[in-house]
Amino acid sequence: IYSKNRHPIYLGMVLAFLGLFILTKTIFMLILFILIIITTVIRIKKEEEILTEKFGNKYLKYKTKTWF
Repeated sequence: IYSKNRHPIYLGMVLAFLGLFILTKTIFMLILFILIIITTVIRIKKEEEILTEKFGNKYLKYKTKTWF
């Protein structure tokens, strides 16, 4: 799965909250879903900075071959 997606756990989490929002259709779940997306994107950016520092060009090359 990591050959296609760099962050499958985060993707699964976002999809799970999307499903909860679709299921409940409440404003609370919409707000929670948006907050989850924002915090996940921030976390991914920080993790990718750390991985780029640690693995350099190898990680940058890996990033070009994967999505998200």
